[in-house]
Amino acid sequence: MDAFGDQIGMGGDTSVRWNVDVRKPRKGTVESRRGDNGGAHQQGIAETPEGDFTIAIKLPRSSKARRTFLRNIRAAVRKPEQNRIIFTLPIERGNMSLKTGKVSQIRVGWPSMADAEPAPGKSRSTSRKKAR
Repeated sequence: MDAFGDQIGMGGDTSVRWNVDVRKPRKGTVESRRGDNGGAHQQGIAETPEGDFTIAIKLPRSSKARRTFLRNIRAAVRKPEQNRIIFTLPIERGNMSLKTGKVSQIRVGWPSMADAEPAPGKSRSTSRKKAR
């Protein structure tokens, strides 16, 4: 994993591609099934210490789309809707790593409990203090 810890990545491919990487899923919570109208539904719980989400959005490639996106996000920050910042982002192709197969146009990461686990030979209480 990288600095994002556990993460969800989304981006354009020939459609929209997503990937989810979680190192400590809660036992019995990972589910992947058919959704409504033949779609897909996936969910689970990632064990995590307290922390923050990290959100990374790759800026649009074209200067015109980039200017529009930045203008829209500034407006969304100034005037949230129902206590949320809502904005649009063009779906762009070419955000998939050929090496890993992961997409990165939008990434949401969070700390993983796997990083808070004690190293072999260390006590759990020492590890927890460092994770907070």
